[in-house]
Amino acid sequence: MMTEASPHPAARPSAPPCRSVMLDQVRNHHRALVVEVAATVQFGRGHWVLTPAAGTPEPSFPVAADAKFPVLRGTAALGAGADSCYGQMAMAVLLAVLERGADSFRDRELLGAGAPLIIRVVACRRLLVKLRSEVSELGLGEEVFVGEVPVSSRGRLERALAAEVSGAAGVVDVATDASKGRGPTVGLGWVVTSGDGSTFRTGSGTSTSCSNILHGELVAVRRGVQLALSLNPALRGGIGTLRVFSDSRTGLALLRRGLDGDAPARLPGLIRGELVRLCSLLSEASAELHWIKGHAGDPLNELADRLAVLARRSREAGLDGAQKAALRSRVDQDAAAAVQEHTRWHFRLAA
Repeated sequence: MMTEASPHPAARPSAPPCRSVMLDQVRNHHRALVVEVAATVQFGRGHWVLTPAAGTPEPSFPVAADAKFPVLRGTAALGAGADSCYGQMAMAVLLAVLERGADSFRDRELLGAGAPLIIRVVACRRLLVKLRSEVSELGLGEEVFVGEVPVSSRGRLERALAAEVSGAAGVVDVATDASKGRGPTVGLGWVVTSGDGSTFRTGSGTSTSCSNILHGELVAVRRGVQLALSLNPALRGGIGTLRVFSDSRTGLALLRRGLDGDAPARLPGLIRGELVRLCSLLSEASAELHWIKGHAGDPLNELADRLAVLARRSREAGLDGAQKAALRSRVDQDAAAAVQEHTRWHFRLAA
């Protein structure tokens, strides 16, 4: 028995259970406005780009202001940290879509018809979480769906984001030092800061497997470089400049030769292994190596030295966590001033 089709439109299906919102699903089941957004935090600042997704031809970058399908761009200050920065970007993206969508995306008909808005986040879980939180807090759960996809259409947003980051590419500085007493423990200290001194991170540790102080210096450099690359992944692609500051002439000389493919043939196994790891980390980065005289008043070298000495002595003395934290807080209190002084000393190198 045939039934007459209902004159009323079918109820809008619930959000797909999978994490990815595929464009084919959207076209088949929704009369919706679909946008894609990508974001990252690099060099002490957040960067985001946004564009319509469904049926959009691939634009060239940068896109002219009057382009039919513009790419909206924006930045956010790092502020209290990356989490806060992603929160700022999530709100900016949501406002850009809701307030400027009709004018910017040339889709008044869809917006006026009350069609759902689907925001596809390109491979950025932190932005995804923040956007969903903002949508929930604003009570927009029935109108806006936020999903995630691994890549954007033809990779255009990734290229736009890379261009955005590259245009604002900055300098990241890494200062490291190692400390060795009479015992087997070697203390390690490192400081990572943006070239303008607006953001920084410190770190320290110990090792009992370092064969000598040279080995310890190389391990400290590696730990600092690893932190810098994790905070600023664009450095791995040669965007921006990574400056390494160390008071070990021998360590920097070995690293230069290693990066040039001319490492000495006769090196102790542990040192050779550390050199290989460092060269691998720096192989794709635009790196500069700077020697600084130790214990001569260079602010970041002094800070890295304090971190290394504190880590070594704390382990040798068998201090507990509370005692270590109390001593470390004294160093951290001086860190901001040291970073700002370093910026004044070495700003000319970034010009």
